Amino acid sequence: MTIHLPITPRVKTALLGAVAASVLCGGALAHAQSTAAATASDTLIGSALNTLGNAVTALRNDVAILQMSERVARATITGTGTVTAQTGAWIRQVEHPSPGNYVLRFAPGVFGAAPTCVATPNANEPVAPAIECYGVTTTTMACQATGSGGPINTGLFVLCAGS
Repeated sequence: MTIHLPITPRVKTALLGAVAASVLCGGALAHAQSTAAATASDTLIGSALNTLGNAVTALRNDVAILQMSERVARATITGTGTVTAQTGAWIRQVEHPSPGNYVLRFAPGVFGAAPTCVATPNANEPVAPAIECYGVTTTTMACQATGSGGPINTGLFVLCAGS
């Protein structure tokens, strides 16, 4: 069974207005949701850029600290005073004026202040010689190797740290 109701032009206009209003409201709601999503996306992107900026700043600070930190230099020297290995070229020359005596000359500008240095023997003797280094400046250092019978020629491992 079908019921026919007369629809007046006024009702038709009101219904069309309601449909148009709901379409507009739906569009506005979709736009609002899209805008909210875009705003949230912008917020996330802004937050990520801020985090990245902080990381870059921290990295720059770390690099500055490393640039200010001490330089560590290593070398291996034979019993005759020949440098067989070194980090970079920080030792310019090794003089070996007498048994057990070594004078290391550093390359200019390697150390701005007198470095702290240690030397250990690189030897095959049954009793390792004692090595004493002294007179360290920004350009030179003297080392004396002594075995059980006095001064002894021995290989050296040298490690210096300084700015």
